[in-house]
Order: sequence, then structure tokens, then C-alpha cells
Amino acid sequence: MTTPPNSSTFHGPSIFKPPPHQDIVVVVVVVVVVVVVIIIIIIIIILVF
Repeated sequence: MTTPPNSSTFHGPSIFKPPPHQDIVVVVVVVVVVVVVIIIIIIIIILVF
């Protein structure tokens, strides 16, 4: 009873095996960043030339 209940969450298996939802979020964020960078490069090329 002396240990806080939060200590069990830090040593849980969820840290070593993240849920698949986080992987989907990471993929979506990477795709969005790549698309935004491509759009910015296209806008710079249009403005320069």
C-alpha cells in the first residue's frame, strides 16, 4: 500500500509495446509534414521563377 498507484503504469507492458494507434498517428504526421514541405517547395519555385 506504500507504493503509489502510478508506479504500475510506468512499469507496464504498454511502454515496450505501444498500441497500434500511436503508429498510425506517427505515419499520418509524417505524411502531412512531407506534403506540407512539398507544397512549400512548389510555392517557392513558382515565386522564384
